[in-house]
Amino acid sequence: MAEQRGIQEDARQRILSTFNYGEYYHPDKIGVDNLYLLNECSLAKGEDFDLLTVPYTAHIIVPLVGDLIVQKGPIRYGVSIGKIFYSERMVESKWTITSLDPEEPVSFLHIGIKSGIQQQFFERTTVLPIPLSVVKDEWIIPELFKNNPSISFSIGTYNPGKEFSYQSKLNGGLLFAFVLEGAVEMEERILYAGDGICFFDTTAINFEVLSGNSIFCMLEFEKKDVINLR
Repeated sequence: MAEQRGIQEDARQRILSTFNYGEYYHPDKIGVDNLYLLNECSLAKGEDFDLLTVPYTAHIIVPLVGDLIVQKGPIRYGVSIGKIFYSERMVESKWTITSLDPEEPVSFLHIGIKSGIQQQFFERTTVLPIPLSVVKDEWIIPELFKNNPSISFSIGTYNPGKEFSYQSKLNGGLLFAFVLEGAVEMEERILYAGDGICFFDTTAINFEVLSGNSIFCMLEFEKKDVINLR
């Protein structure tokens, strides 16, 4: 739950960690199989954040407040609200994340995933649209894991007043849901912004949106590819 996340904070930045990260460690927060990193990061104006990757991992950055610059040496990507940054890495690397406007603070969601099969991750970095302000009450599925069909990522904006169902994109393995904004009741559990929940051996999830413009994402891992990172 959101209030159980680790907090690392100073004048430059604030990091809320669902799983172990940096100086935050809890024996029960080691990650959920392939999903090992889920942070909500906020940067003060003029500050930056170092995104350090390890080999055979994929990283997703979703802007929450403000527009971002993600840079590695001379390579520079603009990631505005309504877009998503995605990078698969076979080697260690460091990306620097800053605000497009140095006079404005920013916040973003950072998701890190380890590959169960090394041959299914390659060197690839891209920015893709996720038009959450336009597409309502249906899932947006950006083309992220092109070489790894055993992982799926969906994100959507939903309005209250209806009941919906998420159908498994894979074969009913592990599904992790995370709420970015708003509130949702999912399989009789009420989740708010910053809350996450994991389902195992699941082919469908029923949910009801409780507040307007609720945004949440689904990460799904095919049953045969689920590994234990302990």
